[in-house]
Amino acid sequence: MSVALFMAALAVGAPADGRALSIAILPTVVGESDRAPSTQALFDATKDAIQWRRGLEAVPYNVLFLEGAAPVARALRECGAEPECIARTMQSNRIDLLLNVIASYAIDPPLVTLTLIEGVGGQPRQTAVFEPAPRRTVVEELPSRAAALLDEAGFERVGGASIAVVPAGATIALVGADLERSEAGQSTFRAAPGTYRLTVTLGGHEPVTREVVIAEGETTRVDLVMQPVEVEPTLVEKPWFWVAVGAVVVGAATTAVVVATRPDAATCLCITSPETVCPPCE
Repeated sequence: MSVALFMAALAVGAPADGRALSIAILPTVVGESDRAPSTQALFDATKDAIQWRRGLEAVPYNVLFLEGAAPVARALRECGAEPECIARTMQSNRIDLLLNVIASYAIDPPLVTLTLIEGVGGQPRQTAVFEPAPRRTVVEELPSRAAALLDEAGFERVGGASIAVVPAGATIALVGADLERSEAGQSTFRAAPGTYRLTVTLGGHEPVTREVVIAEGETTRVDLVMQPVEVEPTLVEKPWFWVAVGAVVVGAATTAVVVATRPDAATCLCITSPETVCPPCE
């Protein structure tokens, strides 16, 4: 976690279990206009700015607006500007941050206000007000404006890497990146844009080391097939050895005995007559 993000997490009371901060987007349209977007459109446009932020996870639209007898969005709107009510509603729904998006079409051009509110105290932390650029709509302008607000709040932009390995069971490490999810044969990471060192190890297979480039707002995919380690056969496993031994045994009327072939012991071969017992392998 970067210093900026660490300080941001402290300010909002980051979860002690290390999970991502949940952020709820509350879009509201004021006034009537044929050009006014739906709340769903405002939500989706704002969510684009949150999608690639380290340590942030957007609360789904249906959780805010559709689920339960009293949806979360309605409860937050009923709080108005009362910080205590906002904080209480956010905390009861496990919301760490609230991004309030108000698009006013009562004036022309429309005016949009973005307010980032902390769950602890319900107080505004960051505010931005803008009009869409000429020939651009509010929905088109929202992602970049919301992204700038989150930049100012200290939430780092990141990219991703998805590493798939065959066979499954390998240990996958991307040094300096955050592990987001790990399943059989595949791991997903998030990190600031840059180059990272990937190491993959699996018993009985050649280890793999390579560099992975992560770009902002993108997922880099890496597919690997591990190669089995080639094991050099021991002396007694080589066919030509037993051909040579067989010639000696047949020619001298003797017996060949492998005394020990344990991995932790030397491999001993005893060639002797039928009347003689081979000594212990040392």
